[in-house]
Amino acid sequence: SPARNHTVDMLTLLTLTRRSSILLSQTVVRSYSEEGRKLPQELRSMMRDDWGAGLSYMEAMKNAVASENAERLKRKLPEDLGIREKKIYDQIIESRGKTGKVSGFDIKDNDGSLRGPWNAMISSSPEIGACIERLAHACRHNNSCPAELYECGILVIAAKKRSNFEWFAHEKIALKVGVQPETIDDIRQLRFHNPRGASDAQKALILYTDELDRTHRISDSTHSAALAALNHSEKKLVDFVWTIGLYSQIAFILNAFNVPLPKDAPNPSFLPNS
Repeated sequence: SPARNHTVDMLTLLTLTRRSSILLSQTVVRSYSEEGRKLPQELRSMMRDDWGAGLSYMEAMKNAVASENAERLKRKLPEDLGIREKKIYDQIIESRGKTGKVSGFDIKDNDGSLRGPWNAMISSSPEIGACIERLAHACRHNNSCPAELYECGILVIAAKKRSNFEWFAHEKIALKVGVQPETIDDIRQLRFHNPRGASDAQKALILYTDELDRTHRISDSTHSAALAALNHSEKKLVDFVWTIGLYSQIAFILNAFNVPLPKDAPNPSFLPNS
């Protein structure tokens, strides 16, 4: 009957409203937690009285954030390294240390331990660590693809994987090689279609990276656009894919072992990547 249908509609509306309130509560709490701010008492009371799930979610978020912030991989000090690990350590300092300083950050702490993914390179089997370090060196110094293009691809990977350290390092490098700040900000916010300030070539390779990461395939049209952006050079496109593949791997290492940002480094505040 119409009356019954009206009641069902009202119940549905109330249910949806309740769910929306809970989602809103969770979003507010997540925002405060990520920014390290204390939730105001008035808001706590509102959640307790009207939204219900907010405070319990806040406690869960607090525990999750504390767990996620704990670095899982022991820092290796130079004096504790074996001969082969020390050789890799010296290669990293010689190669990546110079690039890091030019880009405005140091790859090691005061105790000599390596920051970021480099600690993982000397913590793994020496054969694997050495290969990853050499591949990273080649992607930086022997890449036929222009840096302002592959750095856009690396930033897409960092944003989609929510890899704080990777973003911290490569945002600086991208700026150095000429990627516009507004382009970088759009990538951070997952706005891959027509990012502000981006060249046509950058737009093509940003979309290429997103599609490959999202679907694990590349359509003919996306392939053609990327190839055209690279002056129809297959070599440049292959180098580009090797590079974003490497930095996907590095993002996995950084995320799996909760590798922290350097002290006082800003949090990128990534958007959720659904």
